[in-house]
Amino acid sequence: MTLSEQDKLDYNAAVRMLLLADSGAQPIEQFKQLAARGMGKAAWNVAVAYLRGQRVAVDAAMGSRYMLAAALAGEERAFYPVSRMYMTGLLPVAAGPNAQLQRFVAARWFWRALAQGDPRAWADCSCIHASVMFRCLGFVPYR
Repeated sequence: MTLSEQDKLDYNAAVRMLLLADSGAQPIEQFKQLAARGMGKAAWNVAVAYLRGQRVAVDAAMGSRYMLAAALAGEERAFYPVSRMYMTGLLPVAAGPNAQLQRFVAARWFWRALAQGDPRAWADCSCIHASVMFRCLGFVPYR
């Protein structure tokens, strides 16, 4: 998705507002509007705000949804946190508990984080079974 020049100006204005102590939740609301239009950086900022309780009440579910939106929009900083959220169940894959599916989806995001050079992802690769990682990468399972 291509962002308009106005979206970029709105983002910069929200960042400036975020630096002001008395702006309240207004920059977060502006980031939400930009995230709804597909801006990954804005979704990242909203996710961090909800996860850390900055200018809004802490809400892990809302934060994880915005973090996933950021990752899907291509925001590289969100790849690793999304993988952890899938591994811990904060972002459920299916309605029922399905550990293998959770690991598979987490492996996909771990791989994307690794491909972008995120050093945090290397430490967590040991918790994912190799066969899941290979399936994630598209290799034919060994027999």
